[in-house]
Amino acid sequence: MTTLSKFILLAQVINNPEEPVFPVQNYEGSIMKMFMTLLALIVLLIITALLLKRFLRFRMQASSVGQSIQIKEKRVLSPKTILYLIEVEGQEFLVSESQVQIQKIDTLKESIKTNTNQ
Repeated sequence: MTTLSKFILLAQVINNPEEPVFPVQNYEGSIMKMFMTLLALIVLLIITALLLKRFLRFRMQASSVGQSIQIKEKRVLSPKTILYLIEVEGQEFLVSESQVQIQKIDTLKESIKTNTNQ
């Protein structure tokens, strides 16, 4: 702050002592706008995640229609282990996949009805 600006500020205080030198700013509107924007971004992120999940599920089902090998269901057991229910020419197999290996767990005698809404 230069000397001249200090004198101008002092003159303002002397001439009108009731009026504040620096106007009081109200930040309520800015804070509300910031929280509304943050809330909108979180809602947008959730909607995008749900749509992406639905799209990937539909893509997996659509890619296996009309083929002799179909992945009927997939369950993530841990970040590195996945369990698959696979149908090959009418016969169903339970297969696990990990970082190290893919292993057939069982050949199912009866067909399992899968719930595709999960």
